[in-house]
Amino acid sequence: DKSLTSDLDPILKLQGIPWLLRKTILFTPLTIEITHTITTSTPKTPDTNPTQTIHFSAQSHTALKTAAANPPSDIRHFDGRFYTQRNFLFGRIECRNRYIVGSVSGEGCAAKGNGVGVRPNVELQSTGLSEGDAGIAIRFLRGQVEVDGVTPSPGFLVEGPVVLDVRLFEHGEGEGQGLWVHVFDRREGGGWSSEQIWGFEMIGGVRLYTRRAVVTDGKGVFKLARLVYRLVES
Repeated sequence: DKSLTSDLDPILKLQGIPWLLRKTILFTPLTIEITHTITTSTPKTPDTNPTQTIHFSAQSHTALKTAAANPPSDIRHFDGRFYTQRNFLFGRIECRNRYIVGSVSGEGCAAKGNGVGVRPNVELQSTGLSEGDAGIAIRFLRGQVEVDGVTPSPGFLVEGPVVLDVRLFEHGEGEGQGLWVHVFDRREGGGWSSEQIWGFEMIGGVRLYTRRAVVTDGKGVFKLARLVYRLVES
């Protein structure tokens, strides 16, 4: 929903996307089709358990018949390990994708009405920020502030995990309380990095899928953005 999504031009510019390509991306109506699969590995020894990995594929669809507007699927593996892949827009990037749970926060949030709730228990992976800026970034990712970095936010909804196998995600202090996606990308060889938390928020009384993003250039400059999607489940 572009009417609710932050202005993404500053973030794309920070990531080195040319002006014309940025305009193509920003002004084209977009639908994303999401699918996922789970694979189970074979135990290496009789006394070890098999491990499972979730694979996530997001395919963009637009009315424009151009490669820039319809890039190949973004495929991600949720096992908490770093790996390298080629991205249509950004070239070779290093990725790390994982599920995280919540930790109790003393600030009011959408989870409870008594001023004490649960926030995504995320540890900032981005580097190059001052202590103050890093604090703003992590508060935004946890849903404590809005995209201006100051205004208090009700934040993410705390919903039961859809993944029941605890080996598929990491535990925080609020073990079993909520489940979110933590995605970290960085340009291979240095430069920008992008860190996101995916979840659901109540916006205008409607439950919407959101991605809160922090993008840095590795030299102290950073931008915040929230992408908002209307989810159609099939």
